[in-house]
Amino acid sequence: MDHLQRKKDELEDQHIRRTRQFNELEWEYDNMKRDIRQHTEEMGEWVAYFFRNVPDVSLSYELEQQTNLQEDFMRRVRRYEDRLDEAREQERKQYWKNLDNLEKEERNS
Repeated sequence: MDHLQRKKDELEDQHIRRTRQFNELEWEYDNMKRDIRQHTEEMGEWVAYFFRNVPDVSLSYELEQQTNLQEDFMRRVRRYEDRLDEAREQERKQYWKNLDNLEKEERNS
């Protein structure tokens, strides 16, 4: 019995560590999104400044590039979100599967 309880405790500790790691990744990710949002706003202000103050300059290419970069970034963000969600879900499933196996082992002892 003591051996199984120790295994359960180890499994729980491992699950808690991984959950914390996922949380830290999400916090870093939220910070990154905030920074990118701020950077995008600053870039928009910069482009607007040039349109207002330098009317003979055509910035359509630069605007298109900025839009393309932002769209590419958002695709990457969505892929990151999907991978993070998938990894978290796999961890959760593995945890419950392992816990279930330990409980079956405990019942059979």
